Amino acid sequence: NVYANSDIKTECDNWFANKVPSEMKELGIFADTVVESVASPCFIPSYAMCNPAENNSGANTFDFFKEQGGRVFRNSSGTAQYWWTASKYSSGGYVWRVDTDGSFYDYNPTYSIGFRPCLSIVRSAFTIV
Repeated sequence: NVYANSDIKTECDNWFANKVPSEMKELGIFADTVVESVASPCFIPSYAMCNPAENNSGANTFDFFKEQGGRVFRNSSGTAQYWWTASKYSSGGYVWRVDTDGSFYDYNPTYSIGFRPCLSIVRSAFTIV
């Protein structure tokens, strides 16, 4: 269960390669974010990025995921879905997932559930009005 060599990392890379328009990539607006020692503009958030309790100050936690409700992902029908983080659990070959209520749980990574690809965009690439 190493993120760098995982199927989920490959899926994320494929999503970025096939779903993000080349015109956007050519603008140079994407920056690498380091997750589990892997730098990439498209990534799966780690457990620590989603969980302020894992970061003493919460400084590395994405604002979007700081609150439990912000971690809830709903499909097009409005049903809450489980999703994988990029982080392995401390033992047993398990991986951290986000549950349908936005809480965390360690789970066997052989189960097929979704993930939330994130893009790292250079803030200076945009004018905020």
